[in-house]
Amino acid sequence: MDYTMDESEMLDLYEELVETLQQLNKEAPKIKELYDNSQKELEQARSALQNVLSHAKEELTKAETAGTKKIADLSAERKKQIDEQIKTLDDVVLRAANLQKVLGVSSDTAQKINEQISGLSQKLSLIEESVDGQKARFSKLEKRIGVLETAFFAPNPLMEIDYSELAPGIDLYNKYNGRIGRPVVLEKPNYTKDYCFRVSGVDEEQGVLIGRYYQMGKLYGNKTTFNYSYPYCRMFNGDTLDEVISGEI
Repeated sequence: MDYTMDESEMLDLYEELVETLQQLNKEAPKIKELYDNSQKELEQARSALQNVLSHAKEELTKAETAGTKKIADLSAERKKQIDEQIKTLDDVVLRAANLQKVLGVSSDTAQKINEQISGLSQKLSLIEESVDGQKARFSKLEKRIGVLETAFFAPNPLMEIDYSELAPGIDLYNKYNGRIGRPVVLEKPNYTKDYCFRVSGVDEEQGVLIGRYYQMGKLYGNKTTFNYSYPYCRMFNGDTLDEVISGEI
């Protein structure tokens, strides 16, 4: 069963709980005394009467073959016992009624409290079911979040760079960008003196990579684009690579 309470219903239930608990606190000692002193006696009297009735039935059954006089004698004896037990039960009921009157707790009041408790128990059961359902949903959500967090924050192994690979600059950029832990730095096979291009972005409309040129680890010239379709480019791995990576663009 799926039961969800809004804030107003929760407040109403809370007020009802407080009111009922206050009434229970007031009536609890009387109800307990009534239960201890009368309910116990009633059960004992009912039990005694039941035992007498059961024994009488058994003995009358066994005496069926002993003749009508034997049955009549037993019937008279058991009737006397049954009458005595009924009188005892009546006395207990009378004392219980008097006790209720003295204590000021009527049967209607006790019944009303019992109904309130029963109603609250049902509502609390519904709330517990709702909470259990929410816990289950939250548990699944937490697991999903945990998986996502693990995947998001887990350190990804760095891709190994193939410095001998020749390919268009855009292909090398797409392959290594964000996967090697540093900027992509390209060169052409005919470059000398550690001449290279450090990539910072892509301009698809112009068909170029954006960045700056370096030579011997220093910024070189003012040109900021590299034709990304040139087919013979490779990843730069010269002696000044660390300087290029840490340099300004």
